[in-house]
Amino acid sequence: MLFLLDRADADALKFVPVLGGDADRELLLISDGVYLAREGAAVDLAALGFDSVYADDKAVADRGLDLVDDCEAVSCARIVDIVLDNEKVINI
Repeated sequence: MLFLLDRADADALKFVPVLGGDADRELLLISDGVYLAREGAAVDLAALGFDSVYADDKAVADRGLDLVDDCEAVSCARIVDIVLDNEKVINI
């Protein structure tokens, strides 16, 4: 299950355990959502139980951010693959 977040709203992530259940969870951060994966962010994405965390590399570069180690910067083409590879996509 893929969770898509396009804003820097850590409170939106509190719904992930309820919505995701026992399914594998991936998080894709786009637009301002990439702020949640920056070094020094108050949110511990690894503690939320995501199997993979991705961030739009263009959004990261545009904002001049350094990502935490658990987050992979991905291209637009890879974002398309990630979305298509998941049976369910939830925009939170």
